[in-house]
Amino acid sequence: MEVDRETRFLPLLLNKSDIVEINKKIMALKLDPGDIFYLRDDATLDYVVYRFYDQWSYPACAATLIYHIAKNQIFGNGNKRTAIESAKLFLDINGKRIEASEKELEVVVLNIAEGKIDYQKVLEWSKDKIKDK
Repeated sequence: MEVDRETRFLPLLLNKSDIVEINKKIMALKLDPGDIFYLRDDATLDYVVYRFYDQWSYPACAATLIYHIAKNQIFGNGNKRTAIESAKLFLDINGKRIEASEKELEVVVLNIAEGKIDYQKVLEWSKDKIKDK
């Protein structure tokens, strides 16, 4: 059975080193006094990348990055910022964007980190917020 390439979901994906580099760049900005790069949980980062590669839509990919990076605290600092910037980069290279203010993004990742919303809620939010450029 042949698959029509026009309808397949074939995005450009981020890899583990892309996500690490995003966190390093955020830490270099020194927005918080404790901002130093530290990869706290390499195995969980592998899991996040695996989950990210296993998604079948732009909203699901973005939600996976946002939720799992913010929730699992993979880095020593800057996890919420890394979650947002990783999703933004993924969407940007694929001709998409998040239609949300910085404040709204901040509230979403804070709620994730505090355990107030689950992955399904983030996915629903992403479906509503991700638009073509």
